[in-house]
Formats: sequence, C-alpha cells, structure tokens
Amino acid sequence: MKNIAPPRLLLWVLPIILTTGLLVVIVPPVVEHVVNWRAVMAEHSAIQRMVTGWRDRPPRGVAEDDWERACETLLIAIKNVFLPNLVSLEEARAFRAEVEQRDKRPVTPETLDWFLLRLGETGPYPADYISGLETWWEPRVIRVRATGGDPELATVYAQLAEWHERPPPRESSLPWYWAVNGLQAAIVRVYDVPCADTRDELRGLSGYIESLSAEPITAETLRRLADHLADSTPRGAEYMRRTDYLKNRFDFLDRTRRDSSD
Repeated sequence: MKNIAPPRLLLWVLPIILTTGLLVVIVPPVVEHVVNWRAVMAEHSAIQRMVTGWRDRPPRGVAEDDWERACETLLIAIKNVFLPNLVSLEEARAFRAEVEQRDKRPVTPETLDWFLLRLGETGPYPADYISGLETWWEPRVIRVRATGGDPELATVYAQLAEWHERPPPRESSLPWYWAVNGLQAAIVRVYDVPCADTRDELRGLSGYIESLSAEPITAETLRRLADHLADSTPRGAEYMRRTDYLKNRFDFLDRTRRDSSD
C-alpha cells in the first residue's frame, strides 16, 4: 500500500500549535512567580533600609555598640526568613506598612521587641525561626507578646516597666533592660489566658511586685520574681520547665556585670 505523506502545511502548523499551547500553560505561572518574587523583595528591601537606619538612632542611655548589635540581629533575621518563598506578598506589604509607622516614632528597645514578634507572625517558617531565638541566641532582641486589653495584665506589665529605669549601679543598661523585659514576656505568656482565676492570680502577682518594688531592685530581685512565677501556677512551672528563655537573660546580665567589673 502506498504511504500517504501528511500535508506539508500540517507539518508546519502542528509544532506551532503545540508550542503555543505549552507557552499558554507554562508562561503565566512563571511570570506570576517572578512578579511576586520581585514585589516581595521590594518590601524586603524597604524594611531592611528602615532597620538599617535604626542603627544610627540609639535611644538615650543605650550604648551605641549594644544598640548596633541589636539592630544587626534584626537584619540577620530579615535576611534569613523574610523571603518570597516563605512570606506572602500580602503579609509582606502589611508588615512593611507597620514598620513604616514605627519608623516615624522614636525608636526604642520596645521597637525591637515588637519587630521581632511581628516578624514571627509573617508565616510558619518565620514563627519557628523566631521561637528558636528564645532558647539559644544571645538575648539582644527579645520576643514580647502584646498585653491586649486585659487590665490586670497591663497593670503588671506596667509595674515591671518601671524597673527598666532602676538598674543597679553595676548593671549595664541594655542587658538589664533585656532581663526585665524577659520577665515581662514570661508573665504575658503565662497569664495571657483571660479567665476569672487568671485575673485573681494577676492581682496577687501585682501585690508581690509592689512589695518587691519597695526595696532596691537587683538581679536577685529578678530571680525572686522568676521563682515566684514558677511556683505560683502550673502554667508558670510548665513555662519555666520547657524553656531557657529567662535563664539566658539572667546569664547575659551576669556576664556583662562581670565584664564591667574587670
């Protein structure tokens, strides 16, 4: 039987049709991925520029070297986790907008605390990364949960905020701040469960802090409050058992105290 060759036109048209179909299927997702990648990286760069600028804005009373190291910690975290494959464009834009608002105010250690917490909320991987900082990274920047609208919790948080301004003579200002702020963070984590029992516990804790505040505040005072937190509720005991968060703060405070006395 005689072979019939396909029309020459079909030999030209068929590859064009197949190629066009493949391009229609493949190109749009690729273009969308590239556009999304570039958009997230633009937000990344904007945030990085603002945090870089914070290095030149140390608060009064904070050593410039300590402040610069704290800001460098944030910059490292941004480079490690604020990436297009880990953070959505919507979350990137929202975070950048919030950082812009913070950048318009005076930058304080609280700003760094907020930044690290908020960075951990941008996605699952950033959350794991920030959580890991609590247990092993030297406490230059600490994670603090917002006190929300609970008045008893806000009262306790504010009582400890006054301790920031009362470092003993031998304590360095920034390590002292991290240690006190670590206690604030621990209390918020333990008691951020609004219920009648929690409110009663917080009132008792507030009274205990008030009694401690009547005496000179020292590193031993911080440890007494940490022990009280561990002994007063099962949640406090569980928190202290499963994390070295406060121990790291206090160890850092001890190291800087020894360094300053050499």
